[in-house]
Amino acid sequence: MPEQIWKPDSGDFSYITLDELRAEDVSDDYIDDARARAFIRNMSQWVNRLTRQWFMPTRLQERLDAHGSSIVAAPYFIPILRLDYVRISKPSLVLLTLPSTSWERYDRYVSMLDPRAFLPPQPRFIELDGVFGWLEDDYYKEEMLLTADVPKGSIHIPVNNIPETIEVGDVILIGDDVWPQSVPREIKAIDTGPSRFLVEPTSVTVLENSKVTRFGRIPYLIKRATMLLILDKGEQLGWADLECPPWFTKRLTNESVEGYSYGLRPLPVDYGPGGGEFTTGNPEVDDILQQYSSNRLYIGVV
Repeated sequence: MPEQIWKPDSGDFSYITLDELRAEDVSDDYIDDARARAFIRNMSQWVNRLTRQWFMPTRLQERLDAHGSSIVAAPYFIPILRLDYVRISKPSLVLLTLPSTSWERYDRYVSMLDPRAFLPPQPRFIELDGVFGWLEDDYYKEEMLLTADVPKGSIHIPVNNIPETIEVGDVILIGDDVWPQSVPREIKAIDTGPSRFLVEPTSVTVLENSKVTRFGRIPYLIKRATMLLILDKGEQLGWADLECPPWFTKRLTNESVEGYSYGLRPLPVDYGPGGGEFTTGNPEVDDILQQYSSNRLYIGVV
């Protein structure tokens, strides 16, 4: 695991699939598959950078600060989907795994059961080992095993069984090693002949008998925000005329045909980034991303 703290733009995220993009009449006549996938990843990373969150499961071992308190937060205050271990850890100095009876996992942070059990104040002395991400979660997990190696670039994920609860649109974590040796993907189709999932191409090789875990679904509004960003910026790729996107025309207040002129309601901030507020330039996307920007929690002693 790299020494630096894992960031929302560190991973490999795609919040919509290529098929979902093609369903919006963006054909390969306008943009080929490879460029389209790269564009989807780019816009997904933009969502992450603006929210300072991520929306697919990521397996991490993060060394964090407890500031001498009895609480330690997940990286970037990201929801904790699964927590395996809490450790007091410093390479070449100390490694102490705390018993699970000594701590309690909450949505975005871990608290010691005894509030007097102050964790070390030294920087990055607490390690959280688990899976993190902001998903639509129905509070059940499904675990399977790979029945064959999955090479880098594969779109088929063969598993030993497919639980009845798993559906197209669920997100699975392929492998259970620390990032980047495991990869999250959305299920595009399910084949029950040979039990396998169809996904977007994988970015790493994952070996036979590795875990495949279902954690939840990408929030619908995050998928919509990603699609709107792609369609808004599509003019640069030549697939649409977005000189005047629909949300822009709704601002029209008056129009004169002779000596053509028109009036527009003002935007809350100037159009686009740099207008006095961190914005995508699309008010609907900005509203969505504001809802998924988590408030931070002060941790420490006064």
